[in-house]
Amino acid sequence: MTIIFYPSTEENVPAYGAPGPQDVQHSEVDQTASELASKTLGGLSVTSNKAGSQAINNLMNQLRLTSSKWDTVLSKYSKQGLASVESDDPNDINDDVDVGGPDKGGNDGLTPTFFIDMTEAAIAGEYDHFVGRHEEVRQVLRSLVGGFHQRHALLLGPSGRGKRSILKRLAYEMTKRSLPDNINKKHLIAFDIDDLFSKRDWLQSFKDALDILAEKKDECICVIPQLDKINDKYREGSIAIEYLETKMKEGLQVVATADAYNPRYAKFFDEGTGVSRIEVKEAGQDTVLLLVQKAYLNRDEELGVIIKDNAVETAVALAAKHIKKERLPATKLFDYACTYLELAIAEARLRGCDGPCPEGPGGVPKPVVTTRIVQEVYCAETNTPLSEVLEVGLAVNLPLKDPLSLEDRLNNRVFGQGLAIHSVSQAILRYVAGLKSPDSPVGTYLFLGPTGVGKTELSKSLADEVYGGKDKIIRIDMSEYQQKHEVSRLIGAPPGYIGYDEGGQLTEAIKNNPKSVVLLDEIEKAHPNVWKIFLQVFDEGRLTDGQGNTVDCRQVLFIMTSNLLSLEIAQMLSRDMTQAEILDEIEPYLIRHLSPEFYNRIDKTIPFNMITEEVFRQVIPFKLEGLKKEILKLKNIELDWGEDIYNYLVEHGYDQALGLRPLARVLERDLKDALTDGILRNEFGSGDKVQLFVLDGEVCAQRIDS
Repeated sequence: MTIIFYPSTEENVPAYGAPGPQDVQHSEVDQTASELASKTLGGLSVTSNKAGSQAINNLMNQLRLTSSKWDTVLSKYSKQGLASVESDDPNDINDDVDVGGPDKGGNDGLTPTFFIDMTEAAIAGEYDHFVGRHEEVRQVLRSLVGGFHQRHALLLGPSGRGKRSILKRLAYEMTKRSLPDNINKKHLIAFDIDDLFSKRDWLQSFKDALDILAEKKDECICVIPQLDKINDKYREGSIAIEYLETKMKEGLQVVATADAYNPRYAKFFDEGTGVSRIEVKEAGQDTVLLLVQKAYLNRDEELGVIIKDNAVETAVALAAKHIKKERLPATKLFDYACTYLELAIAEARLRGCDGPCPEGPGGVPKPVVTTRIVQEVYCAETNTPLSEVLEVGLAVNLPLKDPLSLEDRLNNRVFGQGLAIHSVSQAILRYVAGLKSPDSPVGTYLFLGPTGVGKTELSKSLADEVYGGKDKIIRIDMSEYQQKHEVSRLIGAPPGYIGYDEGGQLTEAIKNNPKSVVLLDEIEKAHPNVWKIFLQVFDEGRLTDGQGNTVDCRQVLFIMTSNLLSLEIAQMLSRDMTQAEILDEIEPYLIRHLSPEFYNRIDKTIPFNMITEEVFRQVIPFKLEGLKKEILKLKNIELDWGEDIYNYLVEHGYDQALGLRPLARVLERDLKDALTDGILRNEFGSGDKVQLFVLDGEVCAQRIDS
């Protein structure tokens, strides 16, 4: 690529300059000086022309010689004649310089071959097709413009994320818009890292190149892609980065890219040193769709087929499904989408026009690439049943049977919480009907109320009824995340830190169960920094883990429980206040405690009712039936009981302040203890039927003889 460096108007200053004279080998000086002097100066007496004349200055610029070095050359060869000097050693030629010529693109001065002028490439039209990345480019521009102090930018993201595309778009934007004076008309000069490392002494070449750019710091911005590669050179890499930091302090602006933020160069590329760290997020499905459309649509004549818009959408949706299933990097989304579309194009061409085909350009009938062809090709490639993908590209369905009876089924499992059940059921029905935004979770709810009123039980019931199994619940005890640094336990440690490869407790669980209920228990006990990671989740249905990968949360139902204001809510309920009235009273406190931006992203806050004695009596039969099934499964013993057991459980298990938890303790302590005594005394065993009854205020168990 041609690099245009404009020569300086100052005397004795090399044009976009080359490394210092120490890099010019004597033999190279000898041979090049001889040739250029004889051609350029013609009949002039070289020995009589000291530094200062225009011709000599031009020659010095091309040879990268100072005045003293020029005088040394003249002195050395004044007796021999410049035209007679030749190099004896071909290896003396410096491979770090480009001497110009039509093949090398040299021009006004000698330049390192590993320089790439991205600005000139943008002007030449090489960088004129982009999709997305507006925000990242804007962030880089903000960093470069700065305020009182100039700043630098470090783009961070795994390989394939699009860092190079951002640099190209940056160069394009800088040529197409008016920018502040401190960066206006500056050239983006990038290093070709692979070319740099091919040099015999790459470290010295790197230093010399930085010296060139530092001298022209008012005219250029240094771009260093793949900073990781330099850092990986161990000792030399550390020296190179330290030298780069020195030049940054001298005023050279730098834009660098790296796959990960390595602590080895953290002290030089930290926020405190004037560097803006910009996380490059993976391209979303919408962006990939635009890229694929740009690549394939409106190319009917070239491809020999007509591609329907919905076929492209289906290819992208199926690619997303595949990489999630196989746990492949999200950067592969574009490649897989193009692969499925290419195969569908080939399949359509093989089928030809069996029936009527629409006419393409020129009135010639052409085969059509349809959604169904894309789906069939995907199934053939991945051994997937066609029935599993017929709905891909449309609204995602939950494994929910008979949605209209969901509310009734939940009411049969959780008692006394009709309003909470109704609210959650309606949210799920809206999602199933396709009336909820596809870019947000199924729902985000905050359950309030004292312990034992059914908040957790309703969450478990939703997992079973909506997602098809009691194991479809991800429970996170937020009391374990009371410290600021514990955010990394949820989403995974960032690159370079302990536990980087382990993943986060929340992100890994959602990756493995993308259709599930996430229960954030006692949300109020978590550190405010932990709350912040859920802002993006509740808003956009995605979460970025510690490795920079995006986790899709759009099919997740988020439920938070809290004991905040439990006593106040209980008092309000005792005064027969409605739930709407209670919410009006407590909402200002919730906003202050949880922060406005967090609370505003919750779909609905639901105060749970207290458990009355009437509701308690409704729960008892279900708890006893659950105990009966458990004992039958474990010991093959069939239980029976009478009215006295009901009364015993009400007397010893009901406490309005504690809800249903005392009942669970009575069942465990009293009823199971009675069974334990009988089993250990061999009074009954497998295959027996046992009667539970109350005698002298204690629960007893006795075998029923058939």
